[in-house]
Amino acid sequence: MYFRKKQTVIYLRNEATKTYLTIKMKKGNPKLVMTNLKKAAPFFTSYGRIISYRYPQYHLIDNRLVKIEGDIKDSRNIDQSTTWALDDCNLQNIGTGKSLDLEEVTITKKKSTTIEYGVAGKQTDMNSDSQRFGVGISGKWPLVSSKLGRALLQDKKTNKMTFSQPGGKTKEAMYRWNAQQILSSIGKPFDRNF
Repeated sequence: MYFRKKQTVIYLRNEATKTYLTIKMKKGNPKLVMTNLKKAAPFFTSYGRIISYRYPQYHLIDNRLVKIEGDIKDSRNIDQSTTWALDDCNLQNIGTGKSLDLEEVTITKKKSTTIEYGVAGKQTDMNSDSQRFGVGISGKWPLVSSKLGRALLQDKKTNKMTFSQPGGKTKEAMYRWNAQQILSSIGKPFDRNF
């Protein structure tokens, strides 16, 4: 039996100059420089790191390439201060034209009712602060509302997902990317819009 894995690569672009990142190897030391798209260096993501496709022993930290220490696949030994994430993003499904958005959720417990925020797919509005979220680039990551400054939590008893205050019987809901979808840690799609 033969198994072939395909790796998705990314090209890092400076929006202001419209140039791309490439790697020049000088005496075994990588140097980052800007170039055109044809000469752009491919990168891939793994466990929150941006890794050179041509030189997979190096990953991007700040504005330089640094040699990866230890086993590249051992996520337990990754210094979290060197990982990458995306902040204040609009997460849009191009097919449906919808983006993730905050949605009011009524929570009734015993005799009290509170209003929390959950998440749903709504028509994209690039100016809406309720459609802005922080996400990871690979591995498992929480979904964080930019407007509320909180991560999406799951109530262990009811399984409802809200951006409530941490504590009580809640746990942080973790997600990952796969095939351009947002999936739960057990592989379920976020919702029908995503």
